[in-house]
Amino acid sequence: MSILTSRAAFAVLAAGTMLQGCATVTSGWQAAAPVRDTLVVDPACLASAPWFADPAEADLQLFGCRPVADIPAADQNGWREFATADGALIRARGDTTDPRTGKVRVEVFYNGGGTLSVRSLVTGTANAKGVMKAGTFTVTPLN
Repeated sequence: MSILTSRAAFAVLAAGTMLQGCATVTSGWQAAAPVRDTLVVDPACLASAPWFADPAEADLQLFGCRPVADIPAADQNGWREFATADGALIRARGDTTDPRTGKVRVEVFYNGGGTLSVRSLVTGTANAKGVMKAGTFTVTPLN
């Protein structure tokens, strides 16, 4: 599976027929201060993490656990939502990557089906399969 980021889309357009008539194509993002690409974090992949214990103890998968077509669009506040069969609700937003470091930042909201909820900021580096290996990311409580 491949993810098309805004930078990759520009590269495809620059190489394709849409920009062939241009005399010069300038891509200022290479020299500019941090440009952020968007990737799609699938909240269904985050549902198996131990959010009420210590989610940083296990690997954390950001995407790749189901087809991209099954991932819901973000709502007006940027959240993508997934409800498990047992009533748990998980939301994810802020799916950004710093191209200089590869570091991903995503906010996660988890409710196990009762009144207790956990809201966290996950920061780290995912591999090509969308997995952050235990020990390579941090989970900061936001509530």
